[in-house]
Amino acid sequence: MRDESVCSQISGYPGIDKLSTRILSRSFDRERREQLGMGFMHKPGREIDELNQRLGKYAMIYVIRGRGRYVDPDGNEHLLSPGSVFQRHPMVEHSTYIDPSSRWAECFLDFGIGLYESLVAYKLIRRDHYVYSLPPDPAVEREFYELYCKLDICSEAGLPFVVTDLIGLLSGIMRRCTLQAESSLDRIIDKSCVDFREQISRRIDLRAYCRQHGIGYECFRKAFKQKTGVPPGHYIINRRMDAACELLKATRDTVGSIAANLGYCSQYEFSAQFKKLTGMSPKIYRG
Repeated sequence: MRDESVCSQISGYPGIDKLSTRILSRSFDRERREQLGMGFMHKPGREIDELNQRLGKYAMIYVIRGRGRYVDPDGNEHLLSPGSVFQRHPMVEHSTYIDPSSRWAECFLDFGIGLYESLVAYKLIRRDHYVYSLPPDPAVEREFYELYCKLDICSEAGLPFVVTDLIGLLSGIMRRCTLQAESSLDRIIDKSCVDFREQISRRIDLRAYCRQHGIGYECFRKAFKQKTGVPPGHYIINRRMDAACELLKATRDTVGSIAANLGYCSQYEFSAQFKKLTGMSPKIYRG
């Protein structure tokens, strides 16, 4: 349904607090049952937004206000806050939860599988990414608002041009997301290297570490290896071995004591790993 009161303000975005929940959908390829959808939604008091859901279309959501969590198909949790951009990929199970006291508000766009597959082929959408974080930016809300108004008032003949505008909006946001993610991921990897060196005396659950920092384990593992040359698990072991070599040469601590201080369950486990990496037993290394 067209909302002329909204579209008459296309030159000036009134702000989310002056917009009630508005959802718009237009068909642009009836043979393939393709539709474009856009909208603004308020969800005050809601706690479970989607639970183990599989949608038959693609959606991209920009968080204007509120806090929540997105659970991806691998069970990884991603924190959501103002500026977060998350994707609902077609037929991919996911869940989203909202802090009911956070006055959640969002804007979104969605479309069918045909257009989705084309954009995936052109690498404008990545199937293996679910959540990005941008600094909150009213300009993104205005972009959504202006396109919403165009979609609302355009003729059937004008719909193809709105489709190109929608692709432009999506690709612009995804480009910003990718640049921000690369920068954020780089900082997380730098921090993790420091954390791993400082915590060599304890066993680190890498999946839990990734959840704590709001990043998927596979994404972190691949990026970590690309930057450091080794997977995170190997990096931790290497730092333990560096510390072991130093302790063996600089102290008279027993091998068992060193093993315990480095978080090993037994002297045997430590000695086996030390020999595997250095080619000699701890006692022979110490000389």
